[in-house]
Amino acid sequence: WMHDPEHNLLFCRNAKVGTTTWLTNFLLLSEERELYYNGTISSKKLHVEVPKLFPLNGDLREVLEETTSFSIVRHPFVRLVSAFQDKLVDSKDNHYAGVYREINRKYGEVTFSNFVQMILDKSPRKCKEPRSCKLDKHWKPFISRCGYCDVPYTVIAKAENFHQDQEFIGRLANVTFQNIESHVS
Repeated sequence: WMHDPEHNLLFCRNAKVGTTTWLTNFLLLSEERELYYNGTISSKKLHVEVPKLFPLNGDLREVLEETTSFSIVRHPFVRLVSAFQDKLVDSKDNHYAGVYREINRKYGEVTFSNFVQMILDKSPRKCKEPRSCKLDKHWKPFISRCGYCDVPYTVIAKAENFHQDQEFIGRLANVTFQNIESHVS
């Protein structure tokens, strides 16, 4: 969770959809916005440093009543395709190199079908309960990430309508967000 009490915003960043863009938007709302403009903060640093600027202080239920709360989702199949492309095809991250090797070893070549099969095979033992699913955060089911059944969000936006939903959230919170594209997939 990221909470900006000054702008009355609460964002569940655990859905892994548009997170880099929203982190950038929150950074631009902060007193540290110069870190973005002078290029000091990289994408990796963004994910570590910006949440520190916007901690959730207080009871979540109370904060939810006083803020414009939102999360972003995307079609589950599109999300899987994006995770496959970003983490296995294009990635230079050593962790995902290990996933790549695992798929290659267990299923033959690394294809989207084999990637999905790996997730299906791991799900029964790693996701026994939705709230404690231990799959990778990039393909973990949304139900395990942001409490969609328990949290009365003001807005659950869709990646497919990102710019319109961003504008709508901005109007609700009386904030103008910049159009920032970090990943397009």
